[in-house]
Amino acid sequence: ESIFLVLSAAFLGYEIFSRLLGSYLDIFTIFGIGSSFGIILSSWIFFISSLYIPLTYVHGMTHALILFSTGIILNLSRKKQNKIKSSFTSHTIFFFSVFLPFIFLSLFIEFSILYKENITRGACYGDIPFHMSLISSFSYGCNKQRKSLFDILTPFFANEQLAYTFIPDFYSSVLLSCF
Repeated sequence: ESIFLVLSAAFLGYEIFSRLLGSYLDIFTIFGIGSSFGIILSSWIFFISSLYIPLTYVHGMTHALILFSTGIILNLSRKKQNKIKSSFTSHTIFFFSVFLPFIFLSLFIEFSILYKENITRGACYGDIPFHMSLISSFSYGCNKQRKSLFDILTPFFANEQLAYTFIPDFYSSVLLSCF
């Protein structure tokens, strides 16, 4: 279910950028830019809406369905207007440019960072506890029920404002809390 949320956000971002830049860029560039934009947009929508609506399964699925539906509407309206510039039509090129790097990155993370599925090693040894504490603070701790939009406290110093880029950790807490 969490993969549906991420894919819905990526799909919406792809549709937004294919509508804006479809006649100028090829499909892979639009996919790279659009999917990143969609996930960031989804993160900020969740961040703002979590002030008023708690992060629950219903919130997550409703959000994912709205993103997916909006992407479908944009896709249907775009097909009437213009076609995306297609410089690469081969499935082989798509495989080598999208799936092969994903598989390589997954294997790299599995063998270089993770050890026995729950122990970390290498460069992330000191970084993982920091990020896990931020994720936990958004899911269960001091940042779960904020009073205002940027009233974000650091989970390791009492009543101190967080001075760090928090959106990736917040999105991880969305995936943890909603699914």
